[in-house]
Amino acid sequence: MRSYGPQLHGHYLRTKRCVTIRIKLTLQQVTRPLNPHSSSPKTCSTLYKKKIGHLTARREMKGSELENLTCEHPLIPGKLVPMLHGDHVTMDAGTGLVHTAPSHGHDDFHVGKKHSLPLACLIDNKGCYLHDHPIPSLRSLFAYKSHDLIFEMLGPKLIQSEKYKHRYPYDWRTNKPIMIRATWQWFADLKGLKKQSTQALDAIEFIPQKAKDRLANYVEKRDDWCISRQRNWGVPIPAFYDQNDAEVTNDRIMSFIIRGIREKGSDVWWSDPYSLLPPEHRNQGLVAGTDTLDVWFDSGTSWNGALRSRGISFPADLYLEGSDQHRGWFQSSLLTSMAFMGEAPYRSILTHGFVLDEHGKKMSKSVGNVIDPQNVIVKYGADALRLWVASSNFTEDVSIGPNVIEIEVNLLKKIRNTCKFLICNSDDIDMKCDSVGWDELNMIDQYALQRMHQYVIQIGEFYECYQFFKVHNLIQSFTHEISSFYLDVCKDVLYADEIDSKRRRACQTVFCYILFNFVKSMAPILPHTAESIYQNSTLKRFMARDSLFECEWMESSFVKHVQVDPRMQKVLDIRDVMNKMFDRMRVEKLIKSTNELMIVMNGDIDVDFELLKIAWIVSGVEVCLDKNEFDNVVNDVGQVDVLGVCGDVEFKVCRSKLHKCPRCWRFDSDKELELCSRCDGVLHNKH
Repeated sequence: MRSYGPQLHGHYLRTKRCVTIRIKLTLQQVTRPLNPHSSSPKTCSTLYKKKIGHLTARREMKGSELENLTCEHPLIPGKLVPMLHGDHVTMDAGTGLVHTAPSHGHDDFHVGKKHSLPLACLIDNKGCYLHDHPIPSLRSLFAYKSHDLIFEMLGPKLIQSEKYKHRYPYDWRTNKPIMIRATWQWFADLKGLKKQSTQALDAIEFIPQKAKDRLANYVEKRDDWCISRQRNWGVPIPAFYDQNDAEVTNDRIMSFIIRGIREKGSDVWWSDPYSLLPPEHRNQGLVAGTDTLDVWFDSGTSWNGALRSRGISFPADLYLEGSDQHRGWFQSSLLTSMAFMGEAPYRSILTHGFVLDEHGKKMSKSVGNVIDPQNVIVKYGADALRLWVASSNFTEDVSIGPNVIEIEVNLLKKIRNTCKFLICNSDDIDMKCDSVGWDELNMIDQYALQRMHQYVIQIGEFYECYQFFKVHNLIQSFTHEISSFYLDVCKDVLYADEIDSKRRRACQTVFCYILFNFVKSMAPILPHTAESIYQNSTLKRFMARDSLFECEWMESSFVKHVQVDPRMQKVLDIRDVMNKMFDRMRVEKLIKSTNELMIVMNGDIDVDFELLKIAWIVSGVEVCLDKNEFDNVVNDVGQVDVLGVCGDVEFKVCRSKLHKCPRCWRFDSDKELELCSRCDGVLHNKH
């Protein structure tokens, strides 16, 4: 369907003037005509007496009394124009009488259509008045440069002019006001398509869910779609017109056009459009149109070009774009797909917000608050920027700036350092020969794998529902968790045990499982970091794949018991209480290391003492089954409270009765400056 529609031009408007014209009625001295639907008592006198002197009110009248009267045009003698009511005219500014140009304004256009006014466009493609304009002195003059001339022509008919601020559409690229004019356009009638389109949305998953109502509202309120544009680039609308500017089309012409464009491409329309006509229509005076398709029609049919024409499954699993695309790509894709295929082109839609500066303000080149992603990448690497993206709740607008980026850079360093520790301390294990089975792992090792297993399941669920900020937070918390507990308690075994001891190999086995699944879990967000770790660790030998992205998750069946042993949870609870006591001791400078200490408990928690020493990083653990014996344990640490309680377990922190081993630094040596029994055995076996 081809009809009149608005066309926007980016021209300059240097001045804004409100013009009040004295017309042939006795309006030069009457009170301001009121909007027929308004009861406001404002008058022309109260609004303008300070600007144009004293006004004498002859009579008051409603705007409805002026409706359908005619006025003489002030610059075209003998031309009469009607006075019409327009809902867009308010009492907020001006006189309540406005000039109406149906071809040069949205509100004016609708008033003109309502009253069947002629849609004569008085401005050409360059923004100049037509060469046959009814006012000779305006012909070919740029419209926005004509104000002073028009004021001069009005002469004494002009009562008052002034500059004032008002809302007006501006071109967002040049930040200049635009010029509106009516031209012939192509429209798609959507009235018969809206209902089935909105119904199709019920089967679509929306992330976030509130996006569904927004898209549905846009579709429901849209009756037509202007699919043509007047640009020097784009996909042409292949239409021919006769000498009367009427389109000439039939099935034979369209089949020739389709065949020709399929063979030669759409650019043939710009180079040789008449070769697309059937022979009998050539040289018949037909003119090839110059309109191009709305780019939203181009992108809105991407489901066909990107999926169906390539044999890829249709509809798409996901459409991803910004929140402004509910009236853009999401909508145009839905409408075109419903029209051609009878179904929506997507199974789910994910909507994201926009990036603001650190102060929550919109980024603007003119303001100078734009953060260039390339600058962040050059300084910190692409993964730092990607990690920031993952940290954000993308369904809302997000802020970025140097301070925000610095937080993510520090987290990335923590992740890399954690992985570096895992790599360095698992480099000498051959997982095919040296790995330790589940039943041979101690309770601490099993706990670490159980936590890793829970982590993998949870992070997979977050990925599935696109909750990347939860993925980010889980990676952050897991990094802290394994660093502060498992990696910390393994240091003694890794550094001091024999290189191929069962305990050391057990730690390394757990390290490899944690490292791989940890790296695999971060790969969608930190691909460069993850791939670098894979290429420079024992994982590549173990997995036998050239790239991490070719690998599946490690078999979770290795973890036989996914529920944490209640005894292990109690060990951790006691450890938390102890750590607070240890921190106070460090602050008071009573100890340098927890290896100086031993723990005396009242009651048994059914865990091997050696495991407790590892878990709590102390040099000894004793149990007093007799309460009196426990009460008599001497505080030899210093002026701090050394009594701790966790549930039904009481314990006291004491200094170790043994001496510091010069090799492992644990206080396990019977004599000062001598090796403990473990280190002595390790060194003797080496020799």
